[in-house]
Amino acid sequence: MNLAAMLNQDATWWEKTGEDGYGKPSFSAPQAIKCRWEDWRSLLISPTMEEVRITARVFLDFVPSEGDYVCLGTSTETNPLEVTNARAVLRVTGMTSVDGQTFLYTAALFTA
Repeated sequence: MNLAAMLNQDATWWEKTGEDGYGKPSFSAPQAIKCRWEDWRSLLISPTMEEVRITARVFLDFVPSEGDYVCLGTSTETNPLEVTNARAVLRVTGMTSVDGQTFLYTAALFTA
């Protein structure tokens, strides 16, 4: 089975591009992507050693970075912090298909 075939839901992704002069994050324009979204509850330890409650995980065919944002559905809002259901990427893991031809990435998301 092709792992990417299960990516049948529409989502929006904002890549974190840096910070402005006041320390607020800046983001790329919203990009429509395909994913597999699962509402999922778990606890993870953040890079700053804080316990964070994960609220969803999303399967993708590209590698997002910590600090990027993803929301289920489409959005044209340029700032993901203004989107009610947008969630921040905390951790990314990857796996490959048995034949080694396809890579699939899982991003753990939390509500920032």
